[in-house]
Amino acid sequence: MTRKFIPALLGFLLVVTATQAVTLWRVRSLESDFAAHLERHLEADVGQFRHDVASLTAELEATASRLESRLAASPQMSQAALFGLLRSEVH
Repeated sequence: MTRKFIPALLGFLLVVTATQAVTLWRVRSLESDFAAHLERHLEADVGQFRHDVASLTAELEATASRLESRLAASPQMSQAALFGLLRSEVH
């Protein structure tokens, strides 16, 4: 009985060791893949954020330019007219 038990035990230990080695290899692989994926994802997010900021800045500058020219054309606008001017830019 002991002679049959030792090869079975060695086979089981070999399977456990192989499973552990493959698991460690996959964990290390996933860690490095995750870091690279995270870096690419963050770079894309930062690029989109910069694009959005540039777009909003251009839009705000255009709005300010329109308001400036309309105010220059009528420097004595009433308060109601000023609010109407701002309302037209918001909607």
